[in-house]
Parts: sequence; structure tokens; C-alpha cells
Amino acid sequence: MVAIGESAANVQNPVERLFDLVQAAQAALEIGHNEQAGKFANDSLRAMDEYREQLGSLAGYTMFYANLVLGRLALLNDDIPKAQQFLLLAGRTPGSPALSTFGPNMSLARELLKRGRRNAVLQFFTECEAFWKDRRLDAWITQVQNGQLPIFGGNLRH
Repeated sequence: MVAIGESAANVQNPVERLFDLVQAAQAALEIGHNEQAGKFANDSLRAMDEYREQLGSLAGYTMFYANLVLGRLALLNDDIPKAQQFLLLAGRTPGSPALSTFGPNMSLARELLKRGRRNAVLQFFTECEAFWKDRRLDAWITQVQNGQLPIFGGNLRH
């Protein structure tokens, strides 16, 4: 993995580079290096576009997690409309083995629900149905439609 502050451009293999960029974006956000997190997330989206044919399912993983990071950064800046846009972009991923198995991270969806953005979250859930077939998603849709905040459990941590 690329250390925070280290240039991911030094990694030659585009698949390794992309994976490192996505991981670095998430790590930087978690430790409060928000500017670096945004840079890594945007760099990963650019690399994804450049190397899409070589990436396979990593493109879907990147699309989801880079947009998740950017959405969480938008929330930190109180830009709710932009956070919603990034949530929906994350949901439009074609998926990946990890996303299809474990499901998407719901941290941004939860924060938007706390701010009353039910419609955006419901649309995100609908997008997720294309790559994640799980009963929990149906239950969460019903809960949100009923004005409840779902307990997302492990889907807040991965």
C-alpha cells in the first residue's frame, strides 16, 4: 500500500496503483488528512478511466469507494447536494466481487439519512440492487420508507 504522502505514481502496475490509491484515499480520510484523501480519490477515478479495460472488477470497486470518500468529504464541508451526488455515483458502480458478496459501505447513506435525505438514499439502494442481492437491502428500503434509520451493522465498516 502507498503510504500517506507518498506518490502512488511510483507504482508501475496500473492495477496495483489503482488499488493503492483507493486504499490511500480511505486511510487518509480516516486519519483526517482530508485534502490528501480527496486527491487520492480523484486520482483513482482518473486512473480508473485511463486503465478501465485492464482493471476488471477493480474498476467497480474503485468507482464505489472513491465516490464514497468524496461524498464523505462533501459532508464534512456541509455540502449536502454534492454528498448526495457522490452517493448516487457510488451506487452506479457495476459492482465487484467484494461489493456483491459483502455489500456496500453504508456510512455516507447513514449520514445523509440523519440529515433527512431519504429520497437520495432510497435511490442509492435501488442502484445497489443491480450488484448486491441481499434481503438486508429490502429491509433497509422498508425501514427508510417508514422514516426509520436502519442499523447497518458491518456495512458501516468495510
